[in-house]
Amino acid sequence: MNQLDHPLNNFDVTDFLENYWQKKPLLIRNAFVNFQNPVTPDELAGLSCEDDIESRLVINYDDNWQLEHGPFSEKKFSMLAESNWTLLVQAVDHYIPEVAEILNAFRFIPNWRVDDIMVSYATKGGSVGPHYDHYDVFLLQGSGQRRWQLGPKYHSSSARLENPDLRLIKNFEVEQDWILDPGDMLYIPPLYGHWGTGIDNDCMTYSIGFRAPSYAELLSGFCDFTIDTLSNDLHVSDVQGDSPSTPGEITTETLDSIKNIIQNQFSDSTKIARFFGQYMTEPKYHPNSETDFPTPIPTDRQANDQTGFTEEKWLEILAEDTTIYREAASRFSFTKVNELVLSFVNGVTYENVTYQCIEFLSAKDRYSTNELQSLAVIQANRLFMNQLFDQGILYIEDELFS
Repeated sequence: MNQLDHPLNNFDVTDFLENYWQKKPLLIRNAFVNFQNPVTPDELAGLSCEDDIESRLVINYDDNWQLEHGPFSEKKFSMLAESNWTLLVQAVDHYIPEVAEILNAFRFIPNWRVDDIMVSYATKGGSVGPHYDHYDVFLLQGSGQRRWQLGPKYHSSSARLENPDLRLIKNFEVEQDWILDPGDMLYIPPLYGHWGTGIDNDCMTYSIGFRAPSYAELLSGFCDFTIDTLSNDLHVSDVQGDSPSTPGEITTETLDSIKNIIQNQFSDSTKIARFFGQYMTEPKYHPNSETDFPTPIPTDRQANDQTGFTEEKWLEILAEDTTIYREAASRFSFTKVNELVLSFVNGVTYENVTYQCIEFLSAKDRYSTNELQSLAVIQANRLFMNQLFDQGILYIEDELFS
């Protein structure tokens, strides 16, 4: 699948963003023309046997729902019945490049929103039950058929079945009922109830999910970020002239002083931008990385000489006519605050990269060396790309320079 040759079919981006995104569900027939399923059931099962890959197994017999977490063994699969179970594997786009390419069809949604692609395999009758999510999701049918029943919006106080692991909706109301074929896709906004069921024993679905942290998660993350940036020398001091009428009183002047301390932390636009960019680009998983995306060194020549990948080697690569790829699990975003361009890669902020460079790298997952040469003329960009190459975030598919 080529990222430029396969846009979504039967789909108007402007109409979707204005009338459906986070508003109401949408069925898109034949969204991916002649879709070729990039993962086989056996390959998916193999991923679920790995220790560092998140996977689940949902089994349902006579409305008795059971949830098991991986990793699983080959013996486990041999013991399963022929129907009524579903295997779900998280972040398959991190491990299989052909799955990651699916994300290129969704570049009209900001990178920081993207979570991952979960792939499920369901036997006939297999399902995870009626439920709702707090995030947006596109459900792409990869092979076989799946029946999707959609309900109204639900919320935390909606009645649930007595199964705390799966949090299934009780008395699910069906408002729409569709059967999806390969290439068909269903968009479901947050809180809408949905229930998918495998029609046959070849049902594979790709769930393209988008991040939506709760207010509590966001504030908790910002507080942790702020704490790490504050000096231990800063302490609360008494307000000059503040004298309580009784020893037990906390005066209005004291509370105003405390409020100012807190508000000052929440009114710093640059700090908020740094936090949010790092928070939303922090990888959920770190596949194929012994160093777990190390904190980058400062972008200057002296620091660059500390790496194992020299600037000279990077220039050598740029001189070749080849393709450079971006590691599938990596996350790229950027913003501009008070004329300062902040680039974010895998939870780390870079300041010296030009807007044109980070904009270009964020928009695609592969680049020709010819495209990168003009950006690399600027040393800060060159050293930035050098670091990404050194960490394996940028790489050459063949080992021309091994």
